[in-house]
Amino acid sequence: MENRSLEIHQLLKEASEEKSPERGMDLLSKAIYLADLENEIGLQFETRAQYLLSCFRYGYHDRSIATFPWLLSHAEKHPEMINQASILILYITIINGITEFPNISLNQIRQVLNEMKEWYLKTGFSLQECYKISRHAMLEMGRVEDADHYLKLAKKAAPGIFIHEPGAFDAFSEVTYADHLGNYQEAIDIAAPLLKGFPLTYDVHAPFSALSTSFLATGNMDYAIHCFNFSQRTHQGLEYNHLWYGYKFLFFLVIAKNMDAAVNNFRKFFKRAAAGHAKGLSFLYYLAATFFLKEYSKTHETITYVPMLGSFAHYQQSQEYSCSVLIDWLKKEIQTLANAFNKRNENEFFTDLIERHLEMEKLQSKNKIELEF
Repeated sequence: MENRSLEIHQLLKEASEEKSPERGMDLLSKAIYLADLENEIGLQFETRAQYLLSCFRYGYHDRSIATFPWLLSHAEKHPEMINQASILILYITIINGITEFPNISLNQIRQVLNEMKEWYLKTGFSLQECYKISRHAMLEMGRVEDADHYLKLAKKAAPGIFIHEPGAFDAFSEVTYADHLGNYQEAIDIAAPLLKGFPLTYDVHAPFSALSTSFLATGNMDYAIHCFNFSQRTHQGLEYNHLWYGYKFLFFLVIAKNMDAAVNNFRKFFKRAAAGHAKGLSFLYYLAATFFLKEYSKTHETITYVPMLGSFAHYQQSQEYSCSVLIDWLKKEIQTLANAFNKRNENEFFTDLIERHLEMEKLQSKNKIELEF
């Protein structure tokens, strides 16, 4: 029915502009429901694809992953109706999500990477991009040797068409993962082409959130502040609802002793982190949240107006929580997750993340630094 189709596309448009993750996902769920009533494969695919991508941008990786099998199977069943190259975008998104769950094994991750490779071959896009994405998945898990192997394959692969513009995509990813691995000077060096004339001029696509910690770790607080401020200038974008940005912003707010803003961040993101929609992201946020609560508890015994799910271990209907109780809970969760990820990754990378984070906390400013919001 034409009216239903118009309603579906209106819902998709509203969802693309919605700032609230919960509201955005509700709009997309309604669009999926109406598309199923319409029983038109193109609309069913379009609504689910936008739901998957939006869930990922919000940091709800579990929902993205759950949606992918339907999209993949129907793309295979209806190649004449569904743009086959669109599956590559969905694969790239899913691979960014599956590493976030320690119960997804290395063998399963490798299987998905191989399946993605088959789609690259099937659609005629460059294996260079495929191997670089596989490299990033390995870096996410701290498996540097495997990542280097994929980089060698990428260099040997024939050039061709990329789904993403290779220059900006490569630089953004490589800087972010170098920072993630604790290779802070390397991150800055890789970003150099994006930072010509910095801080007076710069490429707007530079990964400033990652660079804020890299500059901090290498002793350049002024540049770290510039990077944080630049990242905040576009913080109203939908992707800034992602838990990774919540983690990066919370950490730097505490470093700079902007505690009022840090409290607001904690109230916004802690519930989502505790819900476990992407456990690797929850782990990172827990590191910053522990740092925040240790600082906050110096002047407050409790923190108020913290909405949580009723399933939370220390749930309080009053939304008031003891800082010490939350700190104890966070420390246990951090260790439990680190053990699980270390076992899956077959290394001690998550333990290294804990230790590096504790070292970075020592770089906290003695006085409040004025930041831009």
